[in-house]
Amino acid sequence: MIVSYNELPFPHVIIENMYDDQELDGIWTELNFYKKSPAILRKDEWGNGDGKVKNNFVISLDRLYQDRNYSIILDKSRKLWNKEIVEACANHWGLQPIQKCDLDFTLVSYYPDGSYYNAHRDKGNVTAITHLFEEPKQFSGGDLTFPEYNMIEQLRNNQCIIFPSSIQHSVTPVTGEGRWAISQFLRFLP
Repeated sequence: MIVSYNELPFPHVIIENMYDDQELDGIWTELNFYKKSPAILRKDEWGNGDGKVKNNFVISLDRLYQDRNYSIILDKSRKLWNKEIVEACANHWGLQPIQKCDLDFTLVSYYPDGSYYNAHRDKGNVTAITHLFEEPKQFSGGDLTFPEYNMIEQLRNNQCIIFPSSIQHSVTPVTGEGRWAISQFLRFLP
């Protein structure tokens, strides 16, 4: 795991190799189960007055599992509170809520061919998104963009990016198959 704090163009933390090989094996077993389970992995399309905002497939793991121990993803995603990650987030007030988090919510998203997520802001204080895909990569697009800052974070496997939830972000359209994201939304009550 390689953790780096970045101040520009806005405060964010990038973690390369978020999960080790053993953790990834378990996570991929769970993701492949969901991919074969259309009753669990549901189509998520919604829009506003301007048209569709998103078109992908999602699972709310916190709603699916009452006990985090039944989901490898929910169990291993606790890694977000690793000392090195928390210390990197402590560098900026916009990321410090990770230390005080009293509530977190985990959403798994799958982006098949034609999927996207237009610019939006998340509810919460801090968002952490881990990108996963099997290699060799079988798709193009799917990059995470931050339009207000003209920033494109090129999609890298097993990479996590942590940023203030108020920062507008989007996912570019996917051509091909196989892009996954584990999104964690962190909140704290003052």
